[in-house]
Amino acid sequence: MAGHDLTDEQARWLSNLLQSGRERGERDKFVIPDVVHEVLAEKGLIQWKRNALEITLDGIKEVARRRRRL
Repeated sequence: MAGHDLTDEQARWLSNLLQSGRERGERDKFVIPDVVHEVLAEKGLIQWKRNALEITLDGIKEVARRRRRL
């Protein structure tokens, strides 16, 4: 499976977003820098749904792929 050519910073924010979803209310405090947000949204790894920032299935797969490489 090919990756999305993310920088380490972008991948870290994506992973942080996934992790934050496990704690109720954490996403309310989660703020991704605009430049990172734009890239992740363009690549279809995050989306806004019901006024909440969510990681997409492709985003989850990208985090899992990167973790397997480590």
